[in-house]
Amino acid sequence: MTPSRPATPTQLTLLCVPFGGGSAITFQSLADALPPGVSLYALERPGHDLNRPDEPLLGLDELVDRCVAEVLEGIKGPVAVYGHCVGGAEAVELARRLEAAGVELTGMVIGAHFPAPRLPGRLFTWLRRWFPLERWTSKRRTLEALRAMGFFTEVFDENEKDFVMRVVLADSAAGEDYYTDVYANGLPRKLSAPLVCVVGSGDRATELYQERYLEWEFFSDRVSLEVIDGAGHYFAKHQPGELASIILANCGAPTAAAPPRADAPETDAAPPPLPEQPEHAAAVPAAPAAHRPAARRTMPSLTVFYLIAIGQLVSLIGSGLTGFGMSLWVYQQTRSVSLFATATVLALLPAVVLSPVAGALADRWDRRRIMVLADSLAAAGTVSLALLLWLGQLQLWHVFTAISVTAVATAFQQPAYLAAVTQLVPKRYYGRANGIVSLGTATSTVLAPLVGGALVIAVGLRGIVVIDLLTFAVAVTVTLSVRFPDTLFVRREEPFLREILGGWRFIIRRHGLVALVVLTASLNYFFSMVEVLVTPLTLSFGDPAVLGRVLAASGVGMLVGSVLMGVWGGTARRTTGILASVVLLGASLLTVGLHPSPLFPTLGLFGMGLATALVNTHWLAIVQAKVGLELQGRVLSMGQMLSWLMVPAGFLTAGPLAEHVFAPMVSPDGALAAVVGNGPGRGMAVAAIVAGLCSLALAVAGIAYRPIRNVEDELPDNDPGAVILADKDRLQEAADRQLVLHKSGGPRR
Repeated sequence: MTPSRPATPTQLTLLCVPFGGGSAITFQSLADALPPGVSLYALERPGHDLNRPDEPLLGLDELVDRCVAEVLEGIKGPVAVYGHCVGGAEAVELARRLEAAGVELTGMVIGAHFPAPRLPGRLFTWLRRWFPLERWTSKRRTLEALRAMGFFTEVFDENEKDFVMRVVLADSAAGEDYYTDVYANGLPRKLSAPLVCVVGSGDRATELYQERYLEWEFFSDRVSLEVIDGAGHYFAKHQPGELASIILANCGAPTAAAPPRADAPETDAAPPPLPEQPEHAAAVPAAPAAHRPAARRTMPSLTVFYLIAIGQLVSLIGSGLTGFGMSLWVYQQTRSVSLFATATVLALLPAVVLSPVAGALADRWDRRRIMVLADSLAAAGTVSLALLLWLGQLQLWHVFTAISVTAVATAFQQPAYLAAVTQLVPKRYYGRANGIVSLGTATSTVLAPLVGGALVIAVGLRGIVVIDLLTFAVAVTVTLSVRFPDTLFVRREEPFLREILGGWRFIIRRHGLVALVVLTASLNYFFSMVEVLVTPLTLSFGDPAVLGRVLAASGVGMLVGSVLMGVWGGTARRTTGILASVVLLGASLLTVGLHPSPLFPTLGLFGMGLATALVNTHWLAIVQAKVGLELQGRVLSMGQMLSWLMVPAGFLTAGPLAEHVFAPMVSPDGALAAVVGNGPGRGMAVAAIVAGLCSLALAVAGIAYRPIRNVEDELPDNDPGAVILADKDRLQEAADRQLVLHKSGGPRR
């Protein structure tokens, strides 16, 4: 790998392991940056060559054993090992086995990577066995995620994409298995050589690296951190000189040379001594004082996380039960769709209005206290509701107040809980823990209406309120009984207003994105209309138990859609997937009102949940491909805000339209009575049918509008570049210039 140079005694041999799916050639830039006297050998994994697709992949143990045998046979003198990204698992095991074989290992360097095991336990072992990562993960979505970080941007052929992502997923699974095994069984011996963790300051994959590098202490007692300023994930290619300096400064043999300048001619002169620590890197040989003592006081623990997660799940289900019961009470007492919609808006509006404030407080205040106070506030509202119920004094405005108080509490509780997840779990399990939190939220969405429908009949609203109070007691007791570690967590990157305005500036300059945002926001209006009408519509021909089963269908549809997209990955053209999902959504909205039978709203809500998951995932894929990682938060926040604005509008107009516009049309002498029938709830059914037809019309308009159809062609692909700027406004200006060049057919990055 190293370039041809005058004969120089080998002072150090660097063994490099590429990222998942990568080949030896990925280290050519690093090899060119190394000085005379340093040789580089890179691993070429069997089964990773597109020209030999039938060559079998090797397991990690066999692969590492072969590498050790080759090193013992053909390499003399001191050795250092470097592994990039997923290749870090193979690299650290290679270093361990080389030391055990008596090889002089001067150092171990891991780039852009931290240990990433599965969650421990039999359940997750069972899931790994029956739902292997490499089989149940979409290759397409994996490729898009890697391209967003600068990997595999040159892979275009479909067969090549499929092959490369197959080996990427296989390498990722092998690394995950390795870390899971060593954390479960321990290591017979740590590395004697120092271990250096290298990250780029702009790399999203290694956030919270200030703490996370300490995870490598499991493998070596001498661990340090090096940060390449402005680098992204692919710094082995974009900053090879900086990486070479770091490797030599930490692992070089005593007589090793500093890397020459790129413009310096090669000579036979003796190389100069190694330089001091380069200015581009920040060396952190020991944990900062703010981290070490905190780790001694309270260590992140999966047990604590599981307790908190269970407590919050119980609380979410309890809140869902009360929300279901109170909304049902409002409609049963008033038979007014408009008042029922008002209750629904009051349950949503605080989250919309208070989200920026709640997120800022979660960044600044003790998240445990916020969660306890929020749960206590919600419990106070529920206690007041219970007292009024028992005294027989409950009035409509009392229920509206209780709904609002609970919504305010939830608006503060959720951001605090999500931020606390990073603190509660050892950060090597951070990604898996977020999956559990998402699963818990989805589970409560399905269970609350299912259980609530049965409980309304069995114990009534009073019983549901008591159950809710018990769930609050469980959540608060669990939260008070544990301590949150004083560790780093993910914070909001910029103020909400600046994020929204930046997102607006980005979207407004891209007509295709503007059209897509308008399309999805308009869909939310019709979606929310039907969503709020489903409850009174179902109650017009069914009891609360039937209503619970019908409402649960939406959550089931979203779960199915999320799993489907995780395995399938979506359509080849993302706009095709969005428009097809809009057609599905329109048909589902229409289905809700077709016939006064529980089957139709159940099918309709399932389709609505499924279509929502498909639209959202395809939209996220477009943003991921066309918007830089640093700017995606702005674009997504802007789209989310517009969606939020349309939901209350749909809720508040659904009642008047159903009661005063469509209901007269289905009276015995109405214009539509012969088509959809008359009787209780048929006005709401017509509203659902009209909403579905309007959504189908939006789908037709989207298909006919060229900027939407061609948005993926008219916008340049995101290219993270060699340096990741910290200033988002400057990044956005660069993206705007790239858009102009793309439209004019000029040079592209």
